Amino acid sequence: MRRVVEYVAMGESPQMGVFSAPNAAALRRAESLLEEMGLAELAPRSMDEISLGEMRLAGLARVQSQNADLMLLDEPLTGLDLKRRYDFLRRLKAMKCNVLMSLHEPDIAWQFAHRILVIDRRRLLCDMCTDTADPNTFLQALESVYGLPMHFETQGIRRRLIAGD
Repeated sequence: MRRVVEYVAMGESPQMGVFSAPNAAALRRAESLLEEMGLAELAPRSMDEISLGEMRLAGLARVQSQNADLMLLDEPLTGLDLKRRYDFLRRLKAMKCNVLMSLHEPDIAWQFAHRILVIDRRRLLCDMCTDTADPNTFLQALESVYGLPMHFETQGIRRRLIAGD
């Protein structure tokens, strides 16, 4: 099985020749990226020895190695503990690319996303920028999807989404 550092370095495969393996420079860049992300201890380990959450983070490092303009992520927080979720989202927000991500955690979307689309059964209920939109529009869309009353509760400078009464 491939080591984590090799898995991350394979993110550069679009720039490599067909059937090529990562060269020493690509492996050094992958090690540096893993270190930057606080994942240096994973570099020598085999991909089949790490947890699902660690795989998700290694996947993010691999995508970063491509310097892509757009990332498509489907439920990327699955399998991550609270700290890793926060680290993942903070890192994602700091990246210089566009991210299209599906989530089932609207409170996380509200906190971290610049733009939110709420879709229910192939119907667009809400399309808004979080920094300029009326939060009630978001709440109404969520109430329609989940069939529960929704409201924000302010705690210091942070808003928390509350479902139910």
